[in-house]
Amino acid sequence: WSRRAWTLIHRCLDSPIRTSPKKMDSPAAIQKRLTVRGVEAQLTERIEEMHMQIGHAVPPFWWRWGIRKWMLFPYNTISVPLVLGTGVYVVTNYAGIIQGCTTFLQSLRDFFRTHIYEPCEAICGEIFFRHNEQVMDREALKMSRESLQKMLKSYFDEKFPSLPEDERVNMAKNMDMKAVSEESVV
Repeated sequence: WSRRAWTLIHRCLDSPIRTSPKKMDSPAAIQKRLTVRGVEAQLTERIEEMHMQIGHAVPPFWWRWGIRKWMLFPYNTISVPLVLGTGVYVVTNYAGIIQGCTTFLQSLRDFFRTHIYEPCEAICGEIFFRHNEQVMDREALKMSRESLQKMLKSYFDEKFPSLPEDERVNMAKNMDMKAVSEESVV
């Protein structure tokens, strides 16, 4: 009912008050015609029109103030003490709250930097700008290769003493892993 009522009220109040000025009337004559009685009659007519359209509608029972204030009772009994308690806690533990917030923001910043920003930056750098990062430098790669060759030579000397020396050195130099894999299967 309220939407119909408000629509009708706004429509009635927005329409201008009807006067019937004659073409030759002076402003004083028009002013006389707009007396209080004329305006009062038009407003009465509009109110009667509203009554005809709306009828004798009344707001729903729960909209009356006596009912509404009891509907707010549970809300007020929970929210008011909660807000007051939170305010007291904030005032008494101000330094701890600031420190906790600072720690939280630093942790959040570090998390986003290590898990989002740096990986995205590396991916974009590699895809769009061809910034290929070397996993190992050349010197470390050379040292690891020499170390593997020495380990294989030592392994071949222990496991295959009957092979000629130059063949064992050649297998270690070529990093032939067939003999190691065959030995592990047996």
